[in-house]
Amino acid sequence: MTKSEKWKEYVSREYLEVDEEFVEGLPRRSIDSSTFGLIAEATDFVLVEGEDGTVEIKVLSQALEDLSAGTKETPGSRGNFNVQEAIAILEDFGEAWKQKIQQREKWERTLEIAKKNDEIRSKEEFEATIRVKDEERSLWGRLLDLFR
Repeated sequence: MTKSEKWKEYVSREYLEVDEEFVEGLPRRSIDSSTFGLIAEATDFVLVEGEDGTVEIKVLSQALEDLSAGTKETPGSRGNFNVQEAIAILEDFGEAWKQKIQQREKWERTLEIAKKNDEIRSKEEFEATIRVKDEERSLWGRLLDLFR
C-alpha cells in the first residue's frame, strides 16, 4: 500500500473480512483460492468518480497479463488463469468491499478521507492510467520476450 492510499488504511479491516469471505466462495471458473491471492496482490483498487458523481471501487489490473503469462511458464504452477475471468472476479470483490464498507456506515468517511488526500480519480484519469499501463506492459512484454 502506498502512502497516498489513506482511504485503504481506513477500511483495511473490511478488506480483510471480504477477502476471507470471498475466498470461501472459490473456486469460481479458473480462479481458485491460491490464484485469487496472486491476482489480488497484483491488482490495485482505486476510487473512481463517474460522470454522475457516484464513486466506485475500480480495478487497475494491468499486471494480470504478465502474471498470467509468467505462471503458465512455471513448471507445476497452479496459477494458470483466464485474465478476463480474473478481472470479473476482482470487480466482484471491489463491489463486495464497497458493500461491506457501506454496511459499516463508513463509506462517507472513506470518501472524505480520499477527497482530503486527493485519492479519487475521475473517469478520464482512470482510463488514461489504463492506457499508459497498457503501453508500459506492452514494452515490458517485448523485453521479456527477448529473454525467453
